[in-house]
Amino acid sequence: MRVLHIEGGRNLYGGSTQVVYLVKGLEKKGIENTVLCHENNTLQEKLAGNAEIVTTSYRGELDIRIFFQIVKLIISKQPDIIHVHSRRGVDFYGGLASFILRKTCLLTRRVDNKEKLSLFKIKYFFFKKIIAISDEIKNILVTEGLPETKVITVKSAINIKAISKGDILKDKFREEHNMFDPNTTLIVIVAQLIPRKGHILLLDAFRDVKKTNNNIRLFIYGRGYLNERIKKYIDKNNLQEYVYLKGFVSEIKSVLPCFDFLVHPAQKEGLGIALLEAASLQLPIVATKVGGIPEIVHDNVNGLLVQPQSKKSLSDAMLKLIQNPSLREKLGKEGPKIIKRDFSVEKMVNGNLQVYRSLFTK
Repeated sequence: MRVLHIEGGRNLYGGSTQVVYLVKGLEKKGIENTVLCHENNTLQEKLAGNAEIVTTSYRGELDIRIFFQIVKLIISKQPDIIHVHSRRGVDFYGGLASFILRKTCLLTRRVDNKEKLSLFKIKYFFFKKIIAISDEIKNILVTEGLPETKVITVKSAINIKAISKGDILKDKFREEHNMFDPNTTLIVIVAQLIPRKGHILLLDAFRDVKKTNNNIRLFIYGRGYLNERIKKYIDKNNLQEYVYLKGFVSEIKSVLPCFDFLVHPAQKEGLGIALLEAASLQLPIVATKVGGIPEIVHDNVNGLLVQPQSKKSLSDAMLKLIQNPSLREKLGKEGPKIIKRDFSVEKMVNGNLQVYRSLFTK
């Protein structure tokens, strides 16, 4: 079976990482893969030797050149299945090209936001199946009008074998940041610096928590156009000693073991790869009850769920974990159990392959 994967993301964020896991897993099962990706995406380096890589200089959803590139690629490679990995513009053009050339095409949907009804009806007509990365995304798609039989849930995954936790790493991290008090609670958020991830709400809640317990530090990992606004917030509120803006780290799993818990106050979230990684590392999680998050974070099992856009709910949950190290340890131990059961790479690869085969035999 030959599969053409189309991934338009410019960076190796969560969605692109899933493509890496999937393609490597499919190759082991004898599937021939071609991957069309953005020329700046380091996904191509991760998949060197696992698939044929074709790059594009795609500039955004109005760049129609990608449509003609996809058409040429389909004609030359003659794939049995075309798998479009969610990205605005690429999904539409990939679906349209496949439809015109009468090729079987499916789409992975990774976000939980609603779309304009007119675009929704046109775009999803092109695809034989939609793979939703969480049950909540599937529910949204069905509610918006897709037949339930057209949408299959195949949850995102994390490579558990590549993750480990060690106190030596944590001690070294504290030493590098001049944090020698073992009672200092280190909190982390890993997310793009965009409004829906909730950074400003988190900073507001952090300030409130700091009034009760100032032996805390917040580390922010990620990049995005809110970077300058967050910097100004930190300076305006004299938080330079307490909040660290660290930028983007490609191998975040090498940093996560250094923290006491992760916070994710997103307004919307399809699933959340950082949450999977944190849970795998036995980090308890404070996160909003939106999108697919409750499928990873089980309230009072491996973390605490809070109401979206509620500063009080968020600050109360953070303070609860800060004041209860034993609770953090208890919640943290449950994370790997959930990940191994529901979010293994093998399960994700098999789920996608099952969809391919169901379409390939028709």
